[in-house]
Amino acid sequence: MTLEVKNLTVSTGEKQILDNVSLSLERSQLVVLMGPNGSGKSTLAQTLLGSPFYKIVKGDVLLDGDSIINLKTYERVRKGLFLVFQNPVEIQGVSVLNLIKAARSSIANEQTSVFEFKSRLSPLLSFLNLEDSFLFKNVNVEMSGGEKKKSEMLQLLAIKPKYAILDEPDSGLDVDSLKLVAKAITNLLNDNVGVLLITHYTRILNELPSPDKVHVMLNGKVVTSGGIEIAKEIDRGGYEWVEKS
Repeated sequence: MTLEVKNLTVSTGEKQILDNVSLSLERSQLVVLMGPNGSGKSTLAQTLLGSPFYKIVKGDVLLDGDSIINLKTYERVRKGLFLVFQNPVEIQGVSVLNLIKAARSSIANEQTSVFEFKSRLSPLLSFLNLEDSFLFKNVNVEMSGGEKKKSEMLQLLAIKPKYAILDEPDSGLDVDSLKLVAKAITNLLNDNVGVLLITHYTRILNELPSPDKVHVMLNGKVVTSGGIEIAKEIDRGGYEWVEKS
């Protein structure tokens, strides 16, 4: 059971953004992708979910052995992918409860009453230090940055995909919120979810199990890979040592 990116080259318009990127993620694994702004990390995340803004020039993406590059976004989600956005969009007129219920019903092909589904979410709300009233807020509307991240974690924990791609879930969080997000990620790993964590910093890694692999991306290429020692070196000296090497 693997999400595999094979020699992926991606462009937008005439500009090439990703160059021959390869990496893999198994269920229950934590794989970290680091790199400075503009290195292509978010492009990779959005390409994996089928964003129409990016064109795959060559390469493939395999989910449990099957190519998904010709599938629509909702089809990829039904097969087990989930993307936590760096900047979640506001959805006026759609409550958090209705969004999660609709997504879960579509993916798991299950039908439950609103009351029953809400009761199933109550332990997750407590886990994330959210009130029951949070479920009736419009998705990401008039929410703080921390609330938006918690909303994404709530969706993720409720849906339980096979593979979760987290695009900078630690950005803009205070210490307490960061710990909660890390705790949610740890729970996902324990529930057999593979996590691709995209981040600039190591502070969230200090709250997580040691990653199975750390990749560093520069200028659209994965330029080095290894263990947690790579992340620690970046924490000490930034990305300059990677560029030099």
